[in-house]
Amino acid sequence: RALAQRIHRTAPWRGIHSMTLGESLISFIQGDCGKIREAVPWLPEAANLELAMLEIRRAPNEPILPQPEAEIEKLSSLTVEELLAREAYIPALLRSVTLERDLLKARQAVLEGARLEPIAVRRQRVVGARPHDYGVVFVEASHEVSAFLERNRGRSVPLQDLAEVFVSGLGEGANSGEQETFRSFVSLLRALVSIGAVSV
Repeated sequence: RALAQRIHRTAPWRGIHSMTLGESLISFIQGDCGKIREAVPWLPEAANLELAMLEIRRAPNEPILPQPEAEIEKLSSLTVEELLAREAYIPALLRSVTLERDLLKARQAVLEGARLEPIAVRRQRVVGARPHDYGVVFVEASHEVSAFLERNRGRSVPLQDLAEVFVSGLGEGANSGEQETFRSFVSLLRALVSIGAVSV
């Protein structure tokens, strides 16, 4: 209660929804927790991650449901032309978060009963969605892919466009052959479909 009162003095809760309380918590951490942030530098991004999870969990159900495992398995059997000719629906509930540390791994360990240990530095961009009602799962994606998905939330896009963004994110240093690049794209696509971030 004392913490909630401190947060309210710094960043008043602006509504009846828990999302606005999450936003107030983030403002409080950024404005009033300088000494704590020095000791726990990952605290602001942990709060951002939790708020993204809350937004995904509380979002309305989508008009297109996440695909079952059997449908996901079919993706690997398609040719390049068959796959890229399809449309992909990107749910409006999708969120992406930039992390400087491996917070998802640390969070999972704590949920399983482990003590909170120092968190390894690992810069990554993660995309989160809901594979089923009220569950939230994240997968790692390049900045280019995550930005493309966020721009197109609530819309259907050609898979060809997503593939082009994926290839552009590989950079000039990538020297994989076309088959290996396609396998990597299908692997990412399967991961995105499995968490409900894309429906093909």
